[in-house]
This record gives sequence, C-alpha cells and structure tokens, in this order.
Amino acid sequence: MAEEALKVSEENYRNLAETSDSAIAVLNRDGRILYANPACIRIWRDPRLIGKTIHDLYPKEFADKYLSVVHRVIEEQITDLNELENQINGQTMWFRASMSPLKSSDGTVSALLLNALDITERKQAELALQHSEERFRTALDNMLEGIQFLSFDWRYLYLNAAAERHNRRPNQEFMGNVYMEMWPSIAETHVFAVIKRCMEERTPQQLQTEFTYPVGHIRWFDLSILPIPEGVLIQSIDITERKHAEEKLRTSEERFSQLAENIEEGFWITDPKNAKEIYLSPANERIWGSPIEKLMQSTHRFIDSILPEDQPRVVVEIEKQKHGMQTDMEYRIQQPDGSVRWVWDRAFPILGEDGQVSLVAGLVSDITERKQTTERIQTQVERIKALSAIDNAISTSMDMRLTMDIFLREAMSQLKVDAADVLLLNNTLLTLEYITGSGFNSQNWGKSELKLGEGLAGRAALKRQRIRIPNLARLEDDFIRFNLHDSEGFITYFGVPLIAKGQIKGVLEIFHRSELDPDLEWLDYLNNLAGQAAIAIDNAQLFEGLQRSNFELIMAYDATIAGWSHAMDLRDKETEGHTQRVTETTVQLAERMGISKQEQVQIRRGALLHDIGKLGVPDHILLKPSKLTDEEWLIMRQHPTHAYKMLLPIHYLRPALDIPYCHHEKWDGSGYPRKLKGEEIPLAARIFAVVDVWDALRSDRPYRAGWSAQETRNYILAESGKHFDPQVVAAFMKMIGMK
Repeated sequence: MAEEALKVSEENYRNLAETSDSAIAVLNRDGRILYANPACIRIWRDPRLIGKTIHDLYPKEFADKYLSVVHRVIEEQITDLNELENQINGQTMWFRASMSPLKSSDGTVSALLLNALDITERKQAELALQHSEERFRTALDNMLEGIQFLSFDWRYLYLNAAAERHNRRPNQEFMGNVYMEMWPSIAETHVFAVIKRCMEERTPQQLQTEFTYPVGHIRWFDLSILPIPEGVLIQSIDITERKHAEEKLRTSEERFSQLAENIEEGFWITDPKNAKEIYLSPANERIWGSPIEKLMQSTHRFIDSILPEDQPRVVVEIEKQKHGMQTDMEYRIQQPDGSVRWVWDRAFPILGEDGQVSLVAGLVSDITERKQTTERIQTQVERIKALSAIDNAISTSMDMRLTMDIFLREAMSQLKVDAADVLLLNNTLLTLEYITGSGFNSQNWGKSELKLGEGLAGRAALKRQRIRIPNLARLEDDFIRFNLHDSEGFITYFGVPLIAKGQIKGVLEIFHRSELDPDLEWLDYLNNLAGQAAIAIDNAQLFEGLQRSNFELIMAYDATIAGWSHAMDLRDKETEGHTQRVTETTVQLAERMGISKQEQVQIRRGALLHDIGKLGVPDHILLKPSKLTDEEWLIMRQHPTHAYKMLLPIHYLRPALDIPYCHHEKWDGSGYPRKLKGEEIPLAARIFAVVDVWDALRSDRPYRAGWSAQETRNYILAESGKHFDPQVVAAFMKMIGMK
C-alpha cells in the first residue's frame, strides 16, 4: 500500500510538473540536467535537454554565474530566489527563478530543483515604461514653456527648467511646498481663482497675467491650466517681449499716421486678394490727379491710369508683390487732364500670422522733372562711363619674351624639371609657334611649328586639357617635331593649355629626363603657373592693341566733350561760341603761366565743360531774356554743384572738375557754391574766371550791349584782389597787350 501511495504521489507530482507553465528541472551537483519538463523544452527550444550542462546552454559569462549559484545552494543548503536575465538562443529573456537543494537519506544534497517562471514580457513592459518616463522628463526639461504640476492639496509635484527661469528661484525651494505659501501675493488674485476653478471643475483654463516679482520686476505670462489625475498642470509662456513689442507697435502706428499724412510722397496700403485700397495718404490725390474717394474704390483705377505700353511690366511687378517680393519700379501715368507724368513706385509686402501676404504697402512719388532732366543727358553720360570703364581696364605694357623668360626660369626652378617652353597660338594660321624655351640641347628646337591638333602640344590646345606622358620612349610617332627620347633624352612630358578669359593663348610644355611622379600639389602649382603665363600673354597682346587704340580713345573722349560743349552753346543762344573762345584763351593763358602740357589738357576739358551743370537749370530760367529774380538766381547758382555731381562718377573727367565746380568762386570768398577764398580756389578755376568774365562782358546780351575792350579791362583791374587772383589778372593783361 505504501508503494502504491508513493507511485500515485509521484504521478501527481509528475503531472503537475508536466503541465506547469513554469520551467521545472532537476540538476545534479555538477549542473547537468537530470529532468526537464515540457515548459523547459519550449523555452530552450531543445528536445534533448537531458544530460546537457549549464555550459551547453549558456554563454560562458552566464554559465559561470549560474554555476556559482549551484555551488552556493549545495554548500549552504539554502533556496536561492532571484530575477535572472538569460541569453537563450541569442535572445534575452527574464525569469523569476528559485533553486532548492534535494537531499538524500543521509542528509547530503544529491540534486537541485530549479523552478523558473518566464517574466520577459513583464520586464520588457517595465523597461519600456522606464524609457518612456525618461524621454517624457527629458522633453519637459528642455521645453521653452514653463511646466509645473500641483497636487489637489496645492503642493508642487514637479517643475521643469523653464519654470525655474520664470520663477527666478531654484526648483528645490518649491518641491513639496504649498503654492500659496510660495506666492502669498497672488493667493487671492484671479490667477488663484482660475487654478482653483480648473481643480474643481476639471476643465482647462487660460489667461494672460501681469506678474510682479518681489524685487519689483514686472513680466507678462500666458498661462494654460490643465487638469491631470494628480491635480493640475500649469503651462507658462513668457510674453513680456511680445507685450512690449505690441506697445511699441501702437506708438509706432501713431507716429506713422502723422508721418504718412504729411510727407510729399504718396503712401498706400492695398489688399491684394480683393484688389481693394485700404489706405491712401493725401499726397496720392496730387500725384494721380483724382480725389481720394475715387482712388479708394478699386486698384483697377490705378492700372487704367498707367500708359498701355507700361501696363504689362507693372502687372508683372504686382504679381511679385502677391508672392512676398519687394518691388521698385518707374512707369508713366496719364492724369484725368491728359497730362503724362512719371512716377516712382516702391512696394513691400506685409505678411500675416500664417506667413502669407495679407497686405501690400508702398510709396509713390512724382519724378517727372527728374526723369526729363536725366533723359536729356543719359545717353552722353552712359557713353562716357563706358569709355571710362574701358580706360580703367587697360593694363600696363610689358615685353612678352622677357616676361616669358623669367617665367620659365621660375617654373623650372620651382617644379624641378629639366626643360620647358612656351608655344604661342597664331589665331590667323591656327598654329602653335615657339616663342621661348630653356633647358634644350638642340639649337633647332625653336624652329618648330605645330598645327592645332598636331602633336602633343597641338592636342592639348585643341582639347583644352592637360596632357601627361609618363614615358616618351613608349610613344611611337605622336610627337612629330623631334624624337624627344633619342635627341634630348626626355622621359616625362606635360603639355598644359594656356587659357585666359576663355580663349586659348598657347601651350606650356614641361620636359624631364627621368621619370616624374608628381603629387597633387605639384600639379596644382603647374596649373597656377599656366594661368599666370596665360594672363601675361593676354596682357602683352592687349597692350599692343591698346597702344593703337589709345590715341583713338582720347580723340573720342575729347570729341564727346566738344559735342557736349557745342550742345550747351546751341541751348543757350545768347552765348553761342562763348565756350570755344574761353577754352582757347584759357589754355593760352595757362601756358603763359607755366602750367604743364598734361595739366593744360585737363584745363581744356574743364573749360569745355564749365557750364555742363546748366543742364539741370530749367529753360525758363536759363533762357529768360530779362534779369533773374533772387529765387531764380538761387536755382541758377546750383549749376556748379550739378556739374560736380554729373562728372564725379566719370573717373576720366575727375582731373577736369576744378573749372566746372569752382569757376564762380571769388578771391575774397564771396563766390559760390563753396565760398572758397584766395589760393583755396584751384588755379585752373582762377585762370578761367578771368577769361570767362572778359568774354561775357565783351559779348552782347538782350538786356545790354557788349562792353568795349577798355571798359572790360578797367572792370577786371578793379576786381583784382576781390573777384580775381591779382597774379592771374596781371598775366592776362600782359597776354592781351593791355596793362
């Protein structure tokens, strides 16, 4: 009966082990598996676990750790209970495991019972939750908004870094403390009431509030209060700068309104989506010639006022404005009375909160008078500027062969090669001609000539690519001038095209009598040298052409200046021929006074252009037959300044500016435009002033007859030391034979 009971008990225990979800195994004292239930086999995915040791199932570091547990259980005869991390078939698994000793009849440990429950899913969930909490806390700590958690009993549960900045106190002072105790000044304010409402009603709340710190600083915050399971979350955004900006904007708008109502330019604001005017300043009525009420009705009225030939360009610019682009344009309009006016219109978009163009604002100005004045001289000025730009581009002269000899010596020294030469492209014959070389044994080397595409150099020039031959001995007949390997002993060859301004100028050839394996720096230096050679050749070729054209350019400049002078005489009929007479006399007087030929050239140009500034004087003043009023004289006296502004941008004419700018200055300082005195006035202007007044007084005018020579002489002598330089007066009187 005892045996039968034991058998039943063993079967029950075996059934329990076989059906258990826990892994149950029996191990001997050496860690070898004596029994393993089906759960063990499922976990280890090995139906032959029986007889295997711990080292058979785990990597060494795990096996050693588990064997230490086995030995401790055997030695101390205790049960070990732990959570274990296992590596099973390359997969990490977690178990809650117990290991207990099994004793024999004599009380010694004969085996061990292992019971392990798979808790991998639970452990993974715990780790995922831990990682999620870490990421959430990191996100909160790095937010720009302040985040604070309050419990239902108003105690601080959490504050992020931004909240510490907003509170201006360390977060440690707040944790666990009551909100009202930390901020007693706002305990009874609307902020407290809003937070309390969120706690009680569990509904989100929002407000803007002004907060005064104990030290007196005032800041504005946008607060969002949200219910959370533990209490409430307070999100704070510092909007102080925005509030200040809003206040500045209000002040700016008031100032802007005052400015827009009083400026000469017309200010406008348009809604581009609805093609409707939002605002028009009073100046628009004068510019467009229509009442503001009519102009405000639609932007189409503006388009209809623009001349048809200008409308397409304006429509394109308006489309740019709708896409956020600033525009600046000039166009013509026709006012209701039929008059055509030029206007300058600058527009800039105004973006809305969505980043899209909501409005377009701009300034419009009547530029008719300026446009008419500019157009009269635009062609001449642009022509002179172009000639001046050409003049500035002319480089200094040089001897091409001498430059190339120096260049080759430097190239051979720096590149450490045996020989080099330069072949120049003949653009007429399309041949490469030897100009200089160094390091060659043959006397006939410089007599060779190649066509484009012929030989190594011809190929380099034709393909515009650097050619490298590591070993010329292996080259059959590609290089037809000479047998480089036999006659000169060259091994390595480089041919580099010389390119300047996109044009082939020639080829630089490099030769070496042994193998050469250059690095990238050597090749870069070779390319730089080739670039220098190309520039040198280009400059030398330009110099030859510039010498031929230099005289023609000077003639063209002087012819243009003479044309301007003649145009001024034709415009001012009362003084026709005056410019030519005073120019010749001024140059003669300058020569008598010892002024150099080079300076005389500038004096001649300045004398021819002395009245160029009158292009800026209106015709009704310049051609007025009677005497000018004080206001008209004020405009007339601006013509030296006009001349200065017109001619100063032209570098070629800057040395000739003294006469156009200063010929109305007086010795005693009473002249204009700068009231220069004595020798502050340039000598050229002092000489011209005497000659100019002499010719003007001798010429007939509608309001008076020309003076006699004696009368004019007496006047100039009387003005000596006041209007004129006494030394210039004396030289002039001596020249004309009157003392």
